[in-house]
Amino acid sequence: MVALLLGLGLPIALHVYIGLRLFTDPGWPAPWAAVGWGLLGLCFLVLLAGFRAARRSEATGFTRVIQWGAYLWLGAFGVFLTAVLASDVVGAALSLSGTVTDMHALARGRAAAVLGTVVPAVAFAFVTARGRARVERTTVALKDLGPGLEGIRVVQLSDVHVGPTLDGVWLLRVDLQLSGHTHGGQIFPFMFFVKLQQPVVQGLATVAGTRVYTHRGTGYWGPPMRLGPAPEIASLTLVGAPGSGGDSSQA
Repeated sequence: MVALLLGLGLPIALHVYIGLRLFTDPGWPAPWAAVGWGLLGLCFLVLLAGFRAARRSEATGFTRVIQWGAYLWLGAFGVFLTAVLASDVVGAALSLSGTVTDMHALARGRAAAVLGTVVPAVAFAFVTARGRARVERTTVALKDLGPGLEGIRVVQLSDVHVGPTLDGVWLLRVDLQLSGHTHGGQIFPFMFFVKLQQPVVQGLATVAGTRVYTHRGTGYWGPPMRLGPAPEIASLTLVGAPGSGGDSSQA
């Protein structure tokens, strides 16, 4: 029961926080504040229904629509929350510095700035996630690369995530690890939090002596949007690392 209350209480509180900042504090004329609250409440209910529908083994046409709406709002909610928090910081700074004294005008300006920024950003993120993945060409230098492997090209598709919104003894040492799962963070600003847990969020790096290429993902997880890290198809070319001895004269 406690877990259930916490699981519902936090998202409800965050939705109320967003609603207060965007619809109540600015004092929009009727009926716009009520319309805003109604849409926000509807989005929250769709979010709950979408996660409940995701537990079913078979999805109908209606449940797919609900899941689409839930994942869209899940992504948009994260961006809205980030923008509202940022507007609170800016608003507090302006108020404390005495730059702005009309708090009503400040509240309206902040709400308009959040809506005017987040709505196109979410639309752009959706188009990016559903669009064509970029081919990222990277040259990877490996020590002791065999002559027959020089110039070989590896094409990687990772994290396709087909779902409701998108139809060893012989292994002595790993020379090149192709990783995915991180999606590069997928939606700004969460890539910075992913970095706290994942050593390589995207691109080429060396971890404990092993070359690692982390794919941003060809599809997307959950919310059908990408704000920042675009989907990719990785094209890797293997070459011998300088001084590795992996030249063409070796047998």
